[in-house]
Amino acid sequence: KRYTACFLILLSSSCLIRNDIVLVSSFVPTLVSTQIRHDIRAFASSSFDKDEDGTHNHNDSSNKKTCTSSTAPNRQTPNRRTFLHQLTYTTSLLTLSTPKPASAASVTFPITKPLSNNYIFMRAGTTRLEEMDILSTNPLFLTNQESGLSDLGITQVQESCQKMEEYQLPISVIKYSFAASSLETAELAKNIVKVGQNRVVPEFNFMDPRAVGKWDMMSLQQIQPALLALDTLEAGKDGKGARPPPNEDGTPHETLADNAVRLSQLMSLLETNYAGDTILLVFPDGTSPALLECMIAGIPLNQVHVLDYAPAEFRVLEVEDMGQSTIALFDAKQKEDLYVKKLEKGKVELQKLKSMNNEQLVSKKDLMIEKERKEMDAQQEVIAAERRAKEEKERLEREERQALIEEQRQRAKEKRELQKSKSDGVSSGGGGAFTTIGVIGALGAAAFVALSGKEKEVVTNDESSLPKNETISVSPSNNETMVDLSIDPSTIDPQPRGDDDGQILDINKPSSLYDNIPTTTATTVEMKTQAAEEAMNDYLDEDDGGEAWLQVMQELMGEEEGAEDETNDS
Repeated sequence: KRYTACFLILLSSSCLIRNDIVLVSSFVPTLVSTQIRHDIRAFASSSFDKDEDGTHNHNDSSNKKTCTSSTAPNRQTPNRRTFLHQLTYTTSLLTLSTPKPASAASVTFPITKPLSNNYIFMRAGTTRLEEMDILSTNPLFLTNQESGLSDLGITQVQESCQKMEEYQLPISVIKYSFAASSLETAELAKNIVKVGQNRVVPEFNFMDPRAVGKWDMMSLQQIQPALLALDTLEAGKDGKGARPPPNEDGTPHETLADNAVRLSQLMSLLETNYAGDTILLVFPDGTSPALLECMIAGIPLNQVHVLDYAPAEFRVLEVEDMGQSTIALFDAKQKEDLYVKKLEKGKVELQKLKSMNNEQLVSKKDLMIEKERKEMDAQQEVIAAERRAKEEKERLEREERQALIEEQRQRAKEKRELQKSKSDGVSSGGGGAFTTIGVIGALGAAAFVALSGKEKEVVTNDESSLPKNETISVSPSNNETMVDLSIDPSTIDPQPRGDDDGQILDINKPSSLYDNIPTTTATTVEMKTQAAEEAMNDYLDEDDGGEAWLQVMQELMGEEEGAEDETNDS
């Protein structure tokens, strides 16, 4: 009993410290464990004979047994210390040599046992593309900004999260699709339900919506009812039928079964990584969470659209539920008139889509882009027409200004020529008068000098010294008189006679050539020079039009500079 108690104590202690002993036991060879087992058997068969009083007698040689076999190992019987020491290694090998198998949870549908976590399925709010009546399912474009929440979608998500808060749902993990709408929805939910950022986890593939191929980016009001009718009529219970037409831009064309494979992998991953949590799953569309509910509850996949989620709608799936609440909700919604009307409308739209060829299946976004392009072209044409009209107006105004400037130049030229002709006339007139005065002055000076010389000659010389028949004449233009010196004095009438004005001429008196010059005429050179200077000063003082000409030239130059400034400004 003592050995048994010791064995149990050592076994429990080795289990407690197995994390430390595993390092030691990993170096113990297999031969050691074989040797220990042999020692245990030898110890059990050893001769510990009891005396009659119940005590062991180790000194009794008769009770000792020895190995006589030639093949038996030659070793001593182990004592208690050796036994306990070897027993420790034995228990460590027994408890740690076999690793624990992995506990990966592969979820099968419909589920047959309760799940490890509570789940809340939620659809993201209304997106901008949905407000534009466009269905977007291409995984490459789900992260675009236009796929994010609209103002209406933000309001819807906030209201739904407030309800979660009112219901006091203990959300511990938020798992969201990498689509822009799901990401924004998860951010809003995180702030409202008070979940840490380290518990907000993205999912890159398994939560993507079902891609619809050629019908991608077409009218949401047309494609959704058509998909409802297509899946209801052609998908089948397993959802492997009803594949949309393929697209050439890389958008997948998937069935409900393709989407179900991704959702099955998602649930297996969550059940493996988490246990006992309440996980909020945020999907970008309304069909994926409904399909997951159908898979859990065992509802045929072709009836998935009965459970389609509205924007920002959420539903709670508890551990013990086992899909029973989903079945009850399915039965209630299947009988609603709204679903029946959608199905009827979908059949009509599906027939229209099937009757179209690939050229007629044009995405609404492409139509919107084409419409925007035409509007931009028309707007550019209007802008170009306005620009051409403005340029034509500016050209006409420029031509008018140029014509006006040309007319002003012509008038200025004519005025300048007129002023020039006037100034030339004044200059030529003044020059003639000056020349006339100058000539007259010169002639007067010459005549004065000549007459002065002659007068001196007549006064100083005797009459007898004058030669006979010599006459001195004065030109009539110069008021000169002809004196005939050849007249015989005896023939001259001695009687005095008077001239016409009653004066008596005395021939015996010496006469002078200046007797007939008026008394007002200048008789000296200085007086004649002064008269000439006064005449010149009078001429210079006259207005010859020079100042007027300079003023006209300044005005013309000012007008030309103003015209050049206007041309440069235009």
